[in-house]
Amino acid sequence: MGVCPTIETDRLVLRPFRDDDLVDYFAMEDSPEVRSGLGTSEEFSKADAVVKMAAWLGQWELRGTGHWALEEKDSGLLVGSVRLNQVGVTPPE
Repeated sequence: MGVCPTIETDRLVLRPFRDDDLVDYFAMEDSPEVRSGLGTSEEFSKADAVVKMAAWLGQWELRGTGHWALEEKDSGLLVGSVRLNQVGVTPPE
């Protein structure tokens, strides 16, 4: 299908996740506000974050949709993630 495209807005860069995002991504997921809002388990670990990031990259390859890392353009900081889903697509058997 394809790789995760990079898209730029005035303030953000939507891009594929990278290995060097792990520490910032895990810190974001590990915050009480995010855990509460997303229902993230207290057992969520850095290893789980790696698996999640890898799965998102794989979704782009397999389905042509997935998650972007949101990077603040001015600071270069990872500030979140956003996803694009193909509703109603059934994975091949």
